Amino acid sequence: DEEVFLAQLYRRATLLNGAFQQHVAAMVARCSGADSFEGPAGGGHGCGKCGDGAADGGDDRPGGWLGNLKEGPDPAVEVHFAPVKSMARMRDKLVEYAPPHPGGTWPLSANILDPVRLSLVADGPARILRAASWFSDAALCTGPNAEGVAVVRVKNGFGLGRGDVADGYRDLKLFVSFDGPAGLGIIGEIQVHDQALHDLKLKMHKLYKVKRAQSADMIM
Repeated sequence: DEEVFLAQLYRRATLLNGAFQQHVAAMVARCSGADSFEGPAGGGHGCGKCGDGAADGGDDRPGGWLGNLKEGPDPAVEVHFAPVKSMARMRDKLVEYAPPHPGGTWPLSANILDPVRLSLVADGPARILRAASWFSDAALCTGPNAEGVAVVRVKNGFGLGRGDVADGYRDLKLFVSFDGPAGLGIIGEIQVHDQALHDLKLKMHKLYKVKRAQSADMIM
């Protein structure tokens, strides 16, 4: 039953989301050479929407809490935390991947590769490639946090033709295998955005939500 798979995936995502985001943020801070990572008082990632408190059908907007890398060679890199992907949005994805879609084999929930996610925003191609290399090339970023995250798939929107890019928006998506605490693991997504395009995406998100909806009820 797909609902069983979805419930298990959502529960695992709520358990691991905080650890995933903190782990990736620590990698970014160290690999960028930042002296510190500016976050909310009290530690943690502090988005207030993640973990066990994430509600079914909750906020699925890009962004969430924002942190900045300070005093490093890449001060323009931003880390945007996102809430756990909601059950409602996961169900939308099942509709998208239903047969005759090439990925339409049971369980359809295996196509959901971003139950936990965050975004990196960098200014220009050079910084985008540099940020991606922190995860794709382990030799460039060593240390305790370099382990536990492995890139398993890359989706490069910058390399697609004009007709293959939805709404003209491009980014670089890294799908990673995360080894979390207590022996739990999950596939998560790290999006790497261009600063100018990301600013535009935030303005377009409401229109995107309307476009992707399978029915009027899904817009609510």
